[in-house]
Amino acid sequence: MSQFNSTVGEIALLGATQGVGKQCLLLLLSNRMKVRVLARNPSMLSYLKKDFGELMTIVKGDATRLEDVEELISSSVTHVISSLGSKTIGKTTLVETGVSNTVKAMLKQDKPMRIAIITSAGILDVKQSWFFDNILKKYIIHNVYQDLANSERALCQLTKDSKITYAIVRPPQLVDSPITLDFEFGEDNNYPKGTSKVTRQDVASFLLRSLFDEKLQGNRSFNLNSKREIPTKLDIDEMLKETLSPTLFIIWKVLKTIVKIGLTGLVLYSLKTLFNK
Repeated sequence: MSQFNSTVGEIALLGATQGVGKQCLLLLLSNRMKVRVLARNPSMLSYLKKDFGELMTIVKGDATRLEDVEELISSSVTHVISSLGSKTIGKTTLVETGVSNTVKAMLKQDKPMRIAIITSAGILDVKQSWFFDNILKKYIIHNVYQDLANSERALCQLTKDSKITYAIVRPPQLVDSPITLDFEFGEDNNYPKGTSKVTRQDVASFLLRSLFDEKLQGNRSFNLNSKREIPTKLDIDEMLKETLSPTLFIIWKVLKTIVKIGLTGLVLYSLKTLFNK
């Protein structure tokens, strides 16, 4: 990546074991960047040690513990990426607490630094799809979006009048398809028209770009969207599996099965009644 230069130190990364964070880690390592990773379960990253062990430092810890994040953000760190996400539909402050701890740890370094965080276009007042707008957003994952919105507010408040600059990246629905580099972005409340889908690899590439591209510096918020029809099937089970805890996901599967059985029974009863007339 041409934006990398000698002024870039180590990159601290939170949320690197899956999703967009994992894609960020792979991009950084493939570009021979030194990365410090916070992981509750370091063994999830063991597959990278053989090829990138000299570039990657793993700090075992939790983003909700300030002391763990302070260990992650050492004096060698110049840039930070937060790709934290919550897997609960109940009230949560996981992302807000993680982002707050990250900024507090950065402030202790008392030097110019830059952070990029991922939230979601779902916190904006924009239409995406009927199911997303009227079911998922309103009744299932509204607490997730509240946590993401609170994390943005915490970031803005804590970095005010500091040496830290930030980029907030808000993607729409994330899909697991190959990188396209064919997407658009708007700023603040400007949400570009498109398919309301973007690949995780594309989001990761833009997170890195928002850190290092001179044209994207300063305190900025970017809303991503793609006009390309990304070949993917909307899989509600996969979407909820990433959002819900394992217990709640099992409950969802059971309820869905019950509904299917109930609907099947209703259809059979209706057909029986019809033919018996």
